[in-house]
Parts: sequence; C-alpha cells; structure tokens
Amino acid sequence: HFNPTDRLSESQRRYAEDQLKLFQNWWANWDGKP
Repeated sequence: HFNPTDRLSESQRRYAEDQLKLFQNWWANWDGKP
C-alpha cells in the first residue's frame, strides 16, 4: 500500500537530516554527558 503523503518531501528530508547532524554535533561536544 503506497500513499504519496507517507513520503517526506525532499526539502523536509533535507531539513530533518540537517537537524540530526546539528544535534549529533551538539551532543558530541556537550560536556554534561554521564
């Protein structure tokens, strides 16, 4: 069963990937980790 609305648009996917990279960067550089 395929529904076009189930797929993220290209711009949404790129935005999500950028946010993930930013978060991973922040997490890697955060000194408060246990």
